Amino acid sequence: MNRKAERWTVDALLNHVRQVDKMMKDHQFCWVIGAGASKQSGIPTGAELADWWLRELYEQDCDSPQQTPIETWTSKENLDIDGIT
Repeated sequence: MNRKAERWTVDALLNHVRQVDKMMKDHQFCWVIGAGASKQSGIPTGAELADWWLRELYEQDCDSPQQTPIETWTSKENLDIDGIT
């Protein structure tokens, strides 16, 4: 499938959201806005959210977080994610 990227107007986006909400009651949306717009409003940046989510996963995954430092747990070798820092 070779689709060309689309550019929507605000009205088109709102209409799409209304249509999805009307037809798929169990569908949920998650809005992610750019750090430039959000940081000054007190909303965490993408990097801050990634750190928060990783720490949350780390605490859920480790039986004894005191024995496994988060730096070890988040290593490429442990998570098998290239380029993780």
